[in-house]
Amino acid sequence: KPLVFILTVLVLQLAYGAFMAGNKAATAAPTWPDINGELLPGMLGSGKGILFWIENKIAIHFVHRGLAYILLIAVVLMTLRLHRPHGSRLLQKASWFPIFLVLLQVLLGILSVLYSTSIIPGQWGIFEWMAQLHQLVAMLLLLSLVLLLYLTGKRAQLIFSTTVLTETPKVQSRSSPFRRATWLLHPHGSWRHQDFQFLSPTPASNECLFVFVYRREK
Repeated sequence: KPLVFILTVLVLQLAYGAFMAGNKAATAAPTWPDINGELLPGMLGSGKGILFWIENKIAIHFVHRGLAYILLIAVVLMTLRLHRPHGSRLLQKASWFPIFLVLLQVLLGILSVLYSTSIIPGQWGIFEWMAQLHQLVAMLLLLSLVLLLYLTGKRAQLIFSTTVLTETPKVQSRSSPFRRATWLLHPHGSWRHQDFQFLSPTPASNECLFVFVYRREK
């Protein structure tokens, strides 16, 4: 699944964010979009072993930025795929969270790098604000993707969707007219009408409660 891929890349990205912070690597390359004047640092070719990629500050910069670009592209493509006119309304709304957060995250990362030259030991400045917000938004991005994973995950073959229809309590057939139905728990995917059940009118009102059962298409 695309979401699983995105989550895997994000977990790796969070690890490299920790390497950036732990090694205080921001000041090693305070430029963007290049890395000290190079898009592909020449010293990367001389690196050997896995320790080089988690200890060398320039290598950490390169991987962290590269993963950010991959995440940005992947989230944009995923949002376009999920934001379909016939999809779940809840899913459509939730699909906007990751793209907003990843754009904000990229912006905060860029600002953190550019303002790293203004670090003053013992003082809280713009860089510190950018860096802390960068970490906070990373956690929110992870949560938003977990939410999407839940909404698009495989459910049981049958799922109940309840709605209250504003209509007369004398409704007895599935062909009866009604004004509006608000679907709840309608997950992303292709669903087919399975059954119709009339329960009872809500006491002291003209609202009737129905249960719709849908089955996922194979």
